[in-house]
Amino acid sequence: MTEGNGIKAPEKLEGYFKAMAICWLLGLGSLVAWNSVLTIGDYYGVLFPNYHPSRVLTLVYQPFAFISMGILAYKEATVNTRKRILVGYTLFFIGTLMMIVVDLSTSGHGGIGPYIGICAMVGVFGVADGHVQGGVIGDLSLMRPEFIQSFFAGLAASGALTSALRLITRAAFEKYHNGLRKGTIMFLALSTFIEFLCIFLYAMYFSKLPIVKHYRSKAASEGSKTVMADLAAGGIQTQLDIEAIPQRLTTKQLFIQNYDYALGVFLIYALTLSIFPGFLFENTGEHKLGTWYPLVLIAMYNVLDLISRYTPLIPCLKIENRKGLMIAIGLRFLFVPAFYFTAKYADQGWMILLTSLLGFTNGHLTVCLMTVAPKGYMEYHPSRVLTCVYQPFALATLAIFSYKEAEINTRRRILVGYTLFFIGTLMLIIVDLVTSGAGGNGYFISICAIVGGFGVAGAHVEGGVVEHILSNFFSSNAYRILLLQSFFAGLGAAGAFTSALRLVTKAAFEKHDKGLRKGAMLFLGVSAFIELLCVLSYAIYFPRLPIVKYYRSKAASEGSKTVSADPAAAGIQEQASDVEVKNDANRPDRLRNKQLFMQNIDYSLDLFLIYVLTSAIFPGFLFEDTGEHQLGSWYPLVLVAIFNLLDWISRYIPVVQFLKIESRKGLMIATLARFLFGPAFYLTAKYGDQGWMIMLTSVLGLTNGYLSVCVMTVAPRGYMGPEQNALGNILVLCLLSGIFVGGCLNWLWLIGKDTHQKVQLVKKQFGTGQLNV
Repeated sequence: MTEGNGIKAPEKLEGYFKAMAICWLLGLGSLVAWNSVLTIGDYYGVLFPNYHPSRVLTLVYQPFAFISMGILAYKEATVNTRKRILVGYTLFFIGTLMMIVVDLSTSGHGGIGPYIGICAMVGVFGVADGHVQGGVIGDLSLMRPEFIQSFFAGLAASGALTSALRLITRAAFEKYHNGLRKGTIMFLALSTFIEFLCIFLYAMYFSKLPIVKHYRSKAASEGSKTVMADLAAGGIQTQLDIEAIPQRLTTKQLFIQNYDYALGVFLIYALTLSIFPGFLFENTGEHKLGTWYPLVLIAMYNVLDLISRYTPLIPCLKIENRKGLMIAIGLRFLFVPAFYFTAKYADQGWMILLTSLLGFTNGHLTVCLMTVAPKGYMEYHPSRVLTCVYQPFALATLAIFSYKEAEINTRRRILVGYTLFFIGTLMLIIVDLVTSGAGGNGYFISICAIVGGFGVAGAHVEGGVVEHILSNFFSSNAYRILLLQSFFAGLGAAGAFTSALRLVTKAAFEKHDKGLRKGAMLFLGVSAFIELLCVLSYAIYFPRLPIVKYYRSKAASEGSKTVSADPAAAGIQEQASDVEVKNDANRPDRLRNKQLFMQNIDYSLDLFLIYVLTSAIFPGFLFEDTGEHQLGSWYPLVLVAIFNLLDWISRYIPVVQFLKIESRKGLMIATLARFLFGPAFYLTAKYGDQGWMIMLTSVLGLTNGYLSVCVMTVAPRGYMGPEQNALGNILVLCLLSGIFVGGCLNWLWLIGKDTHQKVQLVKKQFGTGQLNV
């Protein structure tokens, strides 16, 4: 049997069945950690009854998996697949191990701390999944469709195995003290062992199978750079003949040619995850099976999902027609009304049948798509990224704090945030020193992890300080506005200060050996010192100021529970019973978060839209899409510095009363008018000179800071302290949501960029007579 490039496939397919078995185990390991989290949802439901873990953990997991996969898909042609996959399985191993550690260290107690720890581990699982699934599927796409089918069967087997194991451990430990927890720990321990086994098999054994060596050598001969480390691990050294490598399609061309397959996979899992596992755990009612009912449903889904991944091996059952696949996927949306009416009117038998069909169609259609799509192709396959990494952490953390804001100790929250900022900046320095500034995949992942920590810290600090000002100083409107304006001016000053410092360090070290790195290290050192200064100032000095003591005591006497630790830190003790009596006698019922949001929906939308627009342009567009000008490499730094400087200055403008917009309609009109910046930046980048771009960036910064302070100082008027506390969290959550959405939209500037650059190059060559036809 002969394949492309004249390379003969091994006649006996040595190692074929061993490779099939290992692919199955790799599939098992790539989802066993996540399926473990889903399947022990009954334990987390008991541990965190108010946090909806079966739904929240899914939402935490997916952004990390999506962002990681997006980054790696964008850079797939140059990523070392072997390192990528091994990093993924290592993260799975560490994550499952840490879930055991978190449970043991907290003795199985609930609370916000352990819940955030579990959410963090689930985020790590998302990053690991982005590494593993895409890496393994890309690697196996170089080989045989049977290997892909075996891998996907292993994915489903992880669900079936975890469900069966959960039923066994629940039955075995049900009557024991803490039986649910013991079963869970045993469950996680087995998952940890499976992840370690996957690391060992992929690192030591898989690369040395003859059939794997053959297909990887073939891929290398066709120009794939991603398999070089795998071939070296298998004992094969290759030299690429650059001239002999055929031209490969770009990622964009591949996507356009396969948009129906991509849409098919998207719709399959959009439908599946809208039902599984959240609906099955929380919305199927109570039946004879009691607490076993959701576990049985999950088990039936996973078993049928596993079985269905083998049905495409029968040729007559495999759907290969593109239209047929899309019709089958579209028909699956009938499951939505079917599940709704079954949950409302039918018995548990019908629900089990429906769940089985959901699992069967999910597995069958997934394998059909993933084995048909790669046919007919050659068989191989940072300013924007860090914004997208930061925001999910910040959003998830702040959402939790907004939900529990009335009970959280604000002092601890803010101190934890500043401490995380300090540790994170210190770790950035340590990572750079350890790697000697060498770069690489591991270095980048470490930076992304630290930036995720900054996201968590940002949610602790920004929401905490805003709610602190609003709840403690609500009786004095002038003080509240002054302190809010001062805090937001400090946020703007942070940008202006860092931009100025970056310009200074770049100028000072530009001509030195490794000058860019030295400037960055000095820069991070100053940042770490500032964070330490914030920790000490807030912990020691700020609570002892007389005016702060007065307003905190007043807030505590009027019902605010979030400041209870603050007067104690300043040496003020108040009898809890006296406070409770006063609270019960004098305090009116506070509005719920939903009521506050509905009453301030326009302010929330203002902040969301302000930061959607700003983050869609700053910093990604300014760094990557403004072209080349006389300022050279200084150009993006100047743009960022100008934005930050005007953003800082504009945050003081609302202090002048007649320049401050207080009308709700006026704020909305001004916010919507800013969307004219979209076409303005596009046309300026395409046709304008650097002077126009600098002016436009200045106006963007000016309007961003000015409108932010106007909204944040006007919105809380007329509410009591605890309500202003909650409203502060809601507004900051909307602000961070806007940054996240804007950061995602920032990627749209890349559409058509490569084509435009090629057209400009052709025009330039034609004009100079250098175009060869």
